[in-house]
Amino acid sequence: MNYIVQIKPSGYLLFVEEDQTVLDAALEADFEFPYSCGSATCGTCMGKVLQGSFTYGDVEPYALDEAAQGDGFALFCSVKPTSDMIIELEDVYGPEYIPVRKAEFSIKEYNVLGNDVYQVFLKAKKKNIDYNAGQYLKIICDENIPIPYSMANAPNKKGLIELQIKAAPENPYASEIIEKIKNGNVISARGPYGKVLLQDKIDLPIIFVAGGTGIVPIKALIEQALTNKDSRVLHLYWGAASSADLYLQQEFKALADKHSNFSFTPIIYANDEYWDGCTGLVHEVIIHEHNDLSGHQVYASGPQKMVYAALDAFTEKGLKPQLMYSDTFEYFPRES
Repeated sequence: MNYIVQIKPSGYLLFVEEDQTVLDAALEADFEFPYSCGSATCGTCMGKVLQGSFTYGDVEPYALDEAAQGDGFALFCSVKPTSDMIIELEDVYGPEYIPVRKAEFSIKEYNVLGNDVYQVFLKAKKKNIDYNAGQYLKIICDENIPIPYSMANAPNKKGLIELQIKAAPENPYASEIIEKIKNGNVISARGPYGKVLLQDKIDLPIIFVAGGTGIVPIKALIEQALTNKDSRVLHLYWGAASSADLYLQQEFKALADKHSNFSFTPIIYANDEYWDGCTGLVHEVIIHEHNDLSGHQVYASGPQKMVYAALDAFTEKGLKPQLMYSDTFEYFPRES
């Protein structure tokens, strides 16, 4: 049995086995986690328990006095969860943590995929930006304004980074970047950013939810899972306003034909006389097909309104909110 330990303020999740300490789970998952003695005597790993229960087993928490314990503090080198927990601890860095750096890129190739979405392949002129699938970089525009774009591919041996940039006349920064691409100009970017990455410590089916160009980081996550021969059931639901917005649907249909554990449901929510597939709001389609989501995990990317509507609908169907991952929760948090 795994317990979920959410770490604030970072938002990281740990999956801790029964009779395993929080520290051991963190180190096993390649986290940078504060500790020194490992035996509850020094206090380096001290933090606060905000929710949940635990035991120290046979270990005495010598570094905590009664007042600190009464205030909810604990020593996570020796804490063994007996339920899901929420804890507060600074200086924790997850396995996806890679120091942000700046790099200059040349345009290796670009294509127009459909509906004015530019597929761009960047090649670093010198040292590349290392990243994990699901993360993003920030392209630096002429006014030194950073514009975020998700990497559309998992890291690869060629060192190419794929972006998918929607041309939008009302967005001057997108227009500027696309002009640079067309002209073969050097692109400056910083990265990586983002904490959403595949959780491989919990063996539950995965539902991927994408809205519009929110498909970009989801594509990278799916690519990584399939490349790594992930055996979990993977289902992508991609919603958009029209069939033209589902510009990668043939690629995902081909993946579904090739991989028995991957399925794909394209959805449109507007009237389209040429569409004979699934229609409606993406989260409503999902809960219609999955009456019980208590045994799933979800990755979501797209408009803020869509992500939170999905969170509310899915938790009503039993999904643990900790098992829905989205950059939206970090950059557009709900007011408490």
